[in-house]
Amino acid sequence: MAADSLRAPVAGDRIQLSQPPELPELGRWWFTRHWFGELSLGYSWWACGILAKLPYATISALTDGINLDEMSPRFALLLIILVILYFALGVWWTVGVWRSASRRVKEERAKKQWPVLPRTAQVLTLINVVLLTLSLLQFIEEFR
Repeated sequence: MAADSLRAPVAGDRIQLSQPPELPELGRWWFTRHWFGELSLGYSWWACGILAKLPYATISALTDGINLDEMSPRFALLLIILVILYFALGVWWTVGVWRSASRRVKEERAKKQWPVLPRTAQVLTLINVVLLTLSLLQFIEEFR
């Protein structure tokens, strides 16, 4: 038996790959669980999506009708922080929904068409996040 474990693999042998270690459940809060796609697709899409959009809503509310001449440096710094947060949460949301859709296909043998819809929407959302981030950074640049 020991000789079998030391021999080199030959054509036709099945190779067993080891699985990556599971992270302990302790400390796996919903933010991390979303990132790894462990939350349901609906929860990932709606609940986490609302959270991901909060910085953009805040930026929109703060900059509505603002005069660039009246903007203070502290306000500009706040906007920069919100833009960075918006970009980071947009990426977090996109990755979590993508992984949740992948998990749903594997676990439930769902029809392949259904998870394609959120994935397509996530690609478009990520493009939107990048474009809005660039737009907001350009707005802040005009302040300088």
